[in-house]
Amino acid sequence: MPSIILSDNGVSSGSAGLKSTASNDGQLALQTATSGGTATTALSISTGQIVTVVNDALVNGVTVGKGAGVVGTNTAMGLNALATNSTGAQNTALGYYAGNSNSIGAYMTAIGSGAARYTTGDGVTAVGFAALNNNSSGTNNTAVGTYALNQNTTASNNTAVGYQAGYTNTTGTRNTFVGRGTGYTSNGDDNTAVGRNAFYNNTTGSGNAVLGVDALTSNTTGALNTAIGYLALNANTTASNNTARSEEHTSELQSHHDLVCRLLLEK
Repeated sequence: MPSIILSDNGVSSGSAGLKSTASNDGQLALQTATSGGTATTALSISTGQIVTVVNDALVNGVTVGKGAGVVGTNTAMGLNALATNSTGAQNTALGYYAGNSNSIGAYMTAIGSGAARYTTGDGVTAVGFAALNNNSSGTNNTAVGTYALNQNTTASNNTAVGYQAGYTNTTGTRNTFVGRGTGYTSNGDDNTAVGRNAFYNNTTGSGNAVLGVDALTSNTTGALNTAIGYLALNANTTASNNTARSEEHTSELQSHHDLVCRLLLEK
């Protein structure tokens, strides 16, 4: 094993050691000897106390650096984060296995353990434990929340915000799900659902607009429905082209309207 050598004039070529060059007083460089006999700098400390590590650092088993491929515009932090990247650029992966399988995909942001772990597509944003975990070639997807869009594979242009929002979606595209469990089983296209468990059981229904807790929650294949309010169209399964507002929601709106009218009249 080579010894560590400290000298004013540096170490001889082919040796490993701690080098302080006479031409650059105060700068230290940790060098290792290669099989070809040429010393290679692994770490240096400048006169301004700036530490430069040539390759990714491994701190207590956690990778800190650019990830595989050493692409200058990538940032990787976490065990096996961006571990298989080759030419993919403008990627940020923070967390255990975050963006692990990405090779050529670009513009990815993966924050959280297992976030976008298997993704290879471009423009993916995954924030939260296992968010977009199984995404493969799907592009321009945004998932924020634990298990959000977890099963998505090839579908693109989806947005899911909330715990398990859009969880089992694999091929449905251009969907927006906001809320805990919203659109949980959905695989349809062009759906918008906002509210806890809204649109929960949808399978292939497309073009639906849902706003409210548990609204249209039993829908499976029904399309082009509009449901507004708590439990609106809750029992609908396969029917299409319906529009409904919950009575409770409607009554509440009417009460507010009447109150405003009375206040105006009193003035």
